[in-house]
Amino acid sequence: MPNFSGLEFHECLRHSERARTIPVIYISGVESDTYRRVALQQGARGFVSKPFDMPKLLAVIQAAIGTSGATLASA
Repeated sequence: MPNFSGLEFHECLRHSERARTIPVIYISGVESDTYRRVALQQGARGFVSKPFDMPKLLAVIQAAIGTSGATLASA
């Protein structure tokens, strides 16, 4: 994203009355355990590293919008 990092944008969503309940899934080319951990601590419902395969992404999306609300971090 040209103007924000994913973490900064997610922080903006978290502080928005209208957007704070939107489930966020990171799809990132950043290969960092720290970045992944911070994203999940910030409330991300999932994290998928690029390149990803479609079945893995779909599983993360299903977990994010499911009724359990469980966080799923995928490699």
